[in-house]
Amino acid sequence: MFVLAVALHTTWDSIGGFVAYGVLAVLSLGLLTGFAHRLPHRAPGTVGGGVGFRA
Repeated sequence: MFVLAVALHTTWDSIGGFVAYGVLAVLSLGLLTGFAHRLPHRAPGTVGGGVGFRA
């Protein structure tokens, strides 16, 4: 994932077109959403593994 982030930032810095910025922004947001949905879900107010601890 680190390599992907570096590649996106490098691409962002090296392109010059307004449309290319839009395409890269949509791609970045799509990847962020995809990775966020793959994260494990926790119950609200739980800490750690959610076993008996309340925040």
